[in-house]
Parts: sequence; structure tokens; C-alpha cells
Amino acid sequence: MFDFLRRRAREGGVYSVVVDDRGYAVAKVLAVERGAVHVRVYSNRYRERPASIGPEERFLAPLRDVGQADLNASRPEERSDPGPFGIGHLPLRPSSFAAWRPRLMAIETVQPDELEGYEIWRVDRGGLF
Repeated sequence: MFDFLRRRAREGGVYSVVVDDRGYAVAKVLAVERGAVHVRVYSNRYRERPASIGPEERFLAPLRDVGQADLNASRPEERSDPGPFGIGHLPLRPSSFAAWRPRLMAIETVQPDELEGYEIWRVDRGGLF
């Protein structure tokens, strides 16, 4: 993890990241600021760390309506799996991103539509995770 902190996250970098003990996801760095790494986390999930994934393969699953979901905290093992989800913009501390053990797969241009959430965060001076 500390090697990543010495190296700077690359804007436009597409990384495979550790989700949990179940596998990996893909994150794209949208912007890098002093003390912040802004990422998009795609809905794609993998059991093995992917070596590459093209832009045409990545997707953001639509938000699921959880209004009727069983959110009983006393029996989490009985909750239905919400399925894949993605996050269009997630502002992170560099150490939080490093904890995901990112591995660079590609560098791409960040598209203007990918920056919508970041621009809202920037104007409102949002926090970091």
C-alpha cells in the first residue's frame, strides 16, 4: 500500500482494485488534487484481478429502488444481494484509494460527462472518504 502512496494516482488511469475478499472492481481516476483522488467505480466485478478491460465493456448499473428491500439489520444473511452497483464520482483520500491496492491497467482521456459529479463536489466543497 505504501508504494502506491509514494507514486501519484494518474488522472485518466484505469485501475483494477480490491473490492473485498470476493474479488475486484475497476476504477477510473477522474481528477487528482492535493489530498484527493476522484474516481469512478464501475459495476463490473471479477473473481480474479483483470489485466485489462476496454471502455466498451465497463458499465454503471442503474440505481436499484431499495424502497421495498428487506433491510432488517438483525438478519443480514437473509438480505437479497443488491447486485452490482457503480459510483459515478467518489472523492477519496489518497490513503483510501491506496487501501484498494490499485493496479494500473490503462490511461485514457477523461471525458467531460465523466466530470459532472466532480464539478458538483468542487463547487460545493464536498468531503472525502
